Amino acid sequence: MKISKISSIPYFVVLLFVAATLWTGCDENAFQKDIEIDIPDHSPKLAVSSHLTQGASKILVYVNSSLGVLSSEELQGLKDATVTIEVNGATRTLPYLYDPLSSFAYPEGTYGVTGLDADELPLGNYELNISVPGFDAISAQQTMPNTVKLTDAEYLENGSNPGEEGQMIFEFNDPSGDENYYAFDATFFTRTTSGSTYTQKGRFFLEDEELEGEFTAIGPIVSDQTFDGQLKRFSFNVFEEFAGFGEDIEERYVLVMLRSISEDKFRFFRSLVNYDNSVDNPFAEPVIIHDNINGGYGVFTAETRDTIKLILE
Repeated sequence: MKISKISSIPYFVVLLFVAATLWTGCDENAFQKDIEIDIPDHSPKLAVSSHLTQGASKILVYVNSSLGVLSSEELQGLKDATVTIEVNGATRTLPYLYDPLSSFAYPEGTYGVTGLDADELPLGNYELNISVPGFDAISAQQTMPNTVKLTDAEYLENGSNPGEEGQMIFEFNDPSGDENYYAFDATFFTRTTSGSTYTQKGRFFLEDEELEGEFTAIGPIVSDQTFDGQLKRFSFNVFEEFAGFGEDIEERYVLVMLRSISEDKFRFFRSLVNYDNSVDNPFAEPVIIHDNINGGYGVFTAETRDTIKLILE
């Protein structure tokens, strides 16, 4: 049988020839392609941020105009808004609070009231309404969560010196039948004999697997989906940012706080964590920041708190 010369060439030689041809035919732009994307026109809408806390001394509402996705402008607070909050059927109008001498406390676009009594933010239903000339009016609703009491709280210092990592324990009875959401907080206080008082937020580290991925700007957060109606005990590693070294200490204590937060607050801060984790990650799915404003953008939330004061040696 006669064998052709072409068929007798080893296959690997042919493969090498093809690979070399493909490689030499590719430059640095061979795998790049410019794609034009049409950016939709932006129609500004009202954007708002407000977080109600029962027992707080003030109500603050920040009102801005939304910006386009490619805008390089800074947010500009709106000064001509009409802002009202309806609490269980009673309406209150919030004045504009901007003070150029204290713009950090009240930046442009701040509306609110200060010096509230503790009973001025009762349990019940809240509706926020905002109108500004030239914009569509917006609204949002919230129900103030019931306060869940701490049944026990402990802080176990691992070392003999202040400022070292310790263990923080929260215990509470979760009400059954309702969807409840919680955030955990701790603030350390050091008072010296000279009269100075230092306040430091505790830094939480993961200890309980139920809270993995739920560490947010307001502390660890959790829903009661896995422990509805149960006595629940959470444990965290906490680092105390101790201040007052070199001074004589008169008293040290920590305020342990259980925050009962609304579902909107839970979803908003969890979406912020998911967004931060998606940045510069080419495999991450797009993350939409949670909002609950009708006709605009932003978030309106509510929470109640229960605290226990622990004296530290």
